[in-house]
Amino acid sequence: MTPQGARMVAERRTREHRAGQGRAQAKGEQGMSDPQDHEVIHAMRVFGGGFVHALAEAAARADERNLALIKATFSAIWAKYTEIAASR
Repeated sequence: MTPQGARMVAERRTREHRAGQGRAQAKGEQGMSDPQDHEVIHAMRVFGGGFVHALAEAAARADERNLALIKATFSAIWAKYTEIAASR
């Protein structure tokens, strides 16, 4: 990917993330009883590839039961972005 293409992707993700934050604030993110979950999802949105970005969107919209399912099913991914979120 060219530097210009990478910049365009990063800008699009930033716009999508900000739009998602607005929707989440308006609706209330459902499964987010743990503040650390917000940080992990943010790290996934910012630093993840296409699949991880989509997984972050699903996690942000999930109720508590489905968020637990996502975290268990994709535990290696969740652990990686938990570490990234903690290091920020």
